Amino acid sequence: MNVPHCWNAVDGQDGGNDYFRGTCCYLKQVEELPDFVKEGLAADAKARGEKGWTVTLQAPSYIPFLTYSSNRALKEQLWKASNARALGGEFDNSEVIKGIVNTRLKIAN
Repeated sequence: MNVPHCWNAVDGQDGGNDYFRGTCCYLKQVEELPDFVKEGLAADAKARGEKGWTVTLQAPSYIPFLTYSSNRALKEQLWKASNARALGGEFDNSEVIKGIVNTRLKIAN
């Protein structure tokens, strides 16, 4: 199972293989998953030229893993990675979000 170690908009969205990924095989964690989830993770790995299973930050990959896995630590790592995609780096959305929140606050008052 491959889970990115550097999480920002570029890493999560560019579709490339040009960032560091820590690669681990958590066989026990994958064995517990339903067959259709394992098949999807295997297809993700094959599409990337990898062996085994790959969980990506794309919803069709990580949502079934979050739903069916019992490993809280891996689920937390994946959830944090998914929710931090646009934080930091060239495509940091922090200022955009602050602007939206401030505009909504002005409208509400």
